[in-house]
Amino acid sequence: MDEIAHQSGHTIFYLCTLNPNDYFKYPFNTPLKNINGSVYETREIYGCFHSMFTLCTIIHTLNNYFSSGEFEKNTKIELIGRIGFYLNKLIFDVNNLANCDIFTNEGLLYYEMFRKNSIFYSDLYEGLFKKLSFENQNYYFNLDVFMNENKKFINEKNIIV
Repeated sequence: MDEIAHQSGHTIFYLCTLNPNDYFKYPFNTPLKNINGSVYETREIYGCFHSMFTLCTIIHTLNNYFSSGEFEKNTKIELIGRIGFYLNKLIFDVNNLANCDIFTNEGLLYYEMFRKNSIFYSDLYEGLFKKLSFENQNYYFNLDVFMNENKKFINEKNIIV
């Protein structure tokens, strides 16, 4: 489900931003590390911008599924983990671009939407997703790693598989 939302997000965002230079004060393919100074950042500014949209799409889709309660019992923890995992990435990117002064007014509208989404989802379910650990996760979500890192929290909160 998250992969379908991810790919849909790519398509939708591409169509919404057919002229990517309209959203930035710099050329859209400017390396982000040239703006924020992070030697570990390998994306261009448009790539990070685009990432935030797809992350919002994934989080929104998974949260709608989660809040419906219409899932198999053994899916609950994985849904919680996946939402938190993608939210963690969104928060990272929102913070990564927070003080970069790279957006035009049009770009800033999108950025503010991403930032507000990160706050909204962070506060859901009494801040559940902020209480979870995503240490040792790779680029892709790994349920076993998530379960191992959050075993104590899951047991304390009586989150039943």
